[in-house]
Amino acid sequence: MWDNLSVVETFYYAMLQWIVLVLALIKALNACSPTNEHEQSIYCNTQYVFQGLLNGFNISSEYSTYRVMVTANLKGKIRTTGQSLNVYSSGYMNSCSPPSANVGSVYLFFVNSNPWNNRPTLRQLSPMSLVYRIYYQQFDCSCKIDVNMEGYAQITNQVPRGDKCVLDGNNSCGKMKGSCKRSASWPSTCQWIPIAC
Repeated sequence: MWDNLSVVETFYYAMLQWIVLVLALIKALNACSPTNEHEQSIYCNTQYVFQGLLNGFNISSEYSTYRVMVTANLKGKIRTTGQSLNVYSSGYMNSCSPPSANVGSVYLFFVNSNPWNNRPTLRQLSPMSLVYRIYYQQFDCSCKIDVNMEGYAQITNQVPRGDKCVLDGNNSCGKMKGSCKRSASWPSTCQWIPIAC
C-alpha cells in the first residue's frame, strides 16, 4: 500500500496518525478516575472550603461555571460572607463531567486557585448539612493519611510514622467515616478516631 502513495499522500497519512495520537493522549490526560483519598486528606489539601448558595450554573463543552454567594468560610477566606464569585469546573466534553447542582441550594465547595489563570477551580462539591459542616471542621490537618487497602491505589505520605494514620482495611468503614487526630498525651502522635458504622 505504501509503495503506491505519493509523497503528499504519505505526509497526510503521517499527519493523520499524529493527530489521532495527540487526541488520544489529550483524552488520557483528561481521563477521570475515582479518588481514594480520605475526606480529611481532600479537606486538608484544598486551599478553600466554604459554604455557598448556588445562584447560577452554566455548562459548556470546555468548562462549567458555578455562580456562588459565599455564606460561610470554613477553611481559608475566598471572599467575605455575602460576596459572590464564579467557581470553574470541567465541561461536558471532559470525561470528568462537572458535578450537577441545583440553583438555589446550599453546598460545601472545595476550591483551589488554578496556578495558570488564578481562577477558583472546583475540587469537590458536597451537599450542605450541619453534620457535614461539623464533620469537616473537626479534621486535624497536621496528620496525614496513608491508604494501603486492596483494590485502591496506594497513597504514602513521606512523614514520620507518628504524624500519620494508615487506612488499611482493618475497620475501614469506621476509619473512612472517622478522622485522624493527634493524641493529647505526650508524645503527641496521630491516631484514628473511628465512627461506628
